[in-house]
Amino acid sequence: DNKRWHRTVSELKGISEETTTGVHRLYQMMERGELLVPAINVNDSVTKSKFDNLYGCRESLADGI
Repeated sequence: DNKRWHRTVSELKGISEETTTGVHRLYQMMERGELLVPAINVNDSVTKSKFDNLYGCRESLADGI
């Protein structure tokens, strides 16, 4: 069904993507005019990097030692 996502997306306000590959694909879709809803790049978020640095480093420190 070629129009499945067009019907589904009508109920969405936007999407988020965290992976580098996924974000790259969304940029490609935007350039081609294929992105049907706004998208947020979560990977470059300041709050995500702060959270990852605070909790990610602390939790993996014991494993590294």
